[in-house]
Amino acid sequence: MRKRFGYTFVEVLISLIVISIFFAILTLVMDMTLRSYRVSKSTLYSLYANSYVNFLFDVIEGELKWAGSGSTLFVNQSNKNLQLLRPVFTPGNAGSYTRPGTIYRDITDHLWLNDSIDIEKTNDGFIIYVTYVITYPVTLKRNSDGTYSPLQSGYLGPAGWAILTTALSPSSDGYQPRYAKLRYYLNGQPFSGGNVSPSDRFTLKEINLAVQSVELDLLPTDNFVYPISRFKNAVFNNGYVTRSFRQVRIEYRASEKRFVMTRFMPALDLTTNYFPVTLLENVEYVEAYLVYDQGGNTNKIRFDNRSDWNTYKNSPEIKAIKDNIIGIELKIKWKMPWSDIVGSTGEVEKTKFIVLPQGVK
Repeated sequence: MRKRFGYTFVEVLISLIVISIFFAILTLVMDMTLRSYRVSKSTLYSLYANSYVNFLFDVIEGELKWAGSGSTLFVNQSNKNLQLLRPVFTPGNAGSYTRPGTIYRDITDHLWLNDSIDIEKTNDGFIIYVTYVITYPVTLKRNSDGTYSPLQSGYLGPAGWAILTTALSPSSDGYQPRYAKLRYYLNGQPFSGGNVSPSDRFTLKEINLAVQSVELDLLPTDNFVYPISRFKNAVFNNGYVTRSFRQVRIEYRASEKRFVMTRFMPALDLTTNYFPVTLLENVEYVEAYLVYDQGGNTNKIRFDNRSDWNTYKNSPEIKAIKDNIIGIELKIKWKMPWSDIVGSTGEVEKTKFIVLPQGVK
């Protein structure tokens, strides 16, 4: 019998059918995998988009929660001759140092709401100012011999910046605060922090910012000292805290489609007092409102689109509801920079109501 080589037509046909079925299944699996990848990628981008906007809201809320801390120390009541003063100095071995000095307009001009918040309309958007000072729970009072004693027991941190005032209450006649850098001595030894009581007697020295090795006696009118706190876990390389006494400016720049936060640190011997950082870019649209309570109902006043806002905020209409302002509402439309990749408009619209500390009754 003759041996046969090759395949029959039926065998080839069966092989082609099997291969076709295999490739059909492989194509189906690949298609499902790609679809799943596209859905996952789109979902991931959406999550990123929401995270970007939420980050902006969280930063603003995180700063506004401090609003009001120590704010009464800065209130500028013209009829009380109240001024927050800073010394004028020229650094150097023979530098000059004058006490008190100039008014801190950066601070005193922006205490419109609850002595700690201001909202300013700009040609290109708006700025929200938040000013606060966090002090230790111990206030020092001048004794008749020129030493200082705590008014109450508590923890007093290491020496540093402090607010010095002529009177205990800002409502007192002649109340006038100033800002200075101090060193503390207890029983003749430098004080590095600890629990204190009214029986302790401190010697306080002011650092001459022109020549910081030189110490000065405090002024006879420095009757009360509010030591500013220092957070050990949040300091710059130069030793200054990120939170203690500062003004935060949240600025919306419509032409740049971005939100920028600038930390203004009033420490006088810093090389720079301004620390800007971009919070959010690609902002397509913004609505900003002040929310106030009126007889148990909430109402809103939009401020971002009012060209007359800087004068309107001091109008009788606003003054009538000023004490009832409970928060700020922001509505933001943000466009993903990767919208072409996602294959959609890539816009996220979110609204956030941020309650001010004084808004919690």
